[in-house]
Amino acid sequence: MMKMIRNLVIVLITILVMTYPIIAENKSGCGCSCAPKAKETTKQVSTKQNLSKVTLEDLVSGEKVDIDLSSNKHLLLFLDSNTISNSKHVEEISNWIKQNKMKVNVYTILSGDQKEKLSSLAKENKLTSALWDSNKNLANHFNVTKYPMALYVVEGKIQNSTTNLEMSNVKKIISDKKMSGKEKEGCGKVNCPCGANCNCGPNCKC
Repeated sequence: MMKMIRNLVIVLITILVMTYPIIAENKSGCGCSCAPKAKETTKQVSTKQNLSKVTLEDLVSGEKVDIDLSSNKHLLLFLDSNTISNSKHVEEISNWIKQNKMKVNVYTILSGDQKEKLSSLAKENKLTSALWDSNKNLANHFNVTKYPMALYVVEGKIQNSTTNLEMSNVKKIISDKKMSGKEKEGCGKVNCPCGANCNCGPNCKC
């Protein structure tokens, strides 16, 4: 009887010795399918384009036009897609800016998948500076999602915007003389007591 018990103990000890490495390996998670996976990390990349200059095609003349967003030029951008909304107002505001001697460059930026149609519309309406932006570079840069949209941009930054292209409404977004780059005679001081038509010369002491 004692001999049987002793043999049974020996068998149990042998089994424990043989299975211990497997138990230890499973606890450590090494080489096991149930081992905890390393935490995955993803780096988010901004999709906003950082443009300083963009070259676009004039739909009327076919020439290439550079728009420098990094300069101190004042830009009035009319953005539209697959159509030209209120083209009459675009031309009216362009003429108004010229008459008031404002240093503001006006561009109509068109995009979409109907280039030929837009080119014909631009020619029919005699639009000046109707530019084709096939990849929507400017729309993406300024995060424009609604059309039509008028943007007043200075040194690459939006100063004001509107989706109402009525002339009176567009005037409001560039009505500030400090923002409009208005070309004044005389000393050119914005707050000169002599008024907008100051003619006391560049050495004005007002």
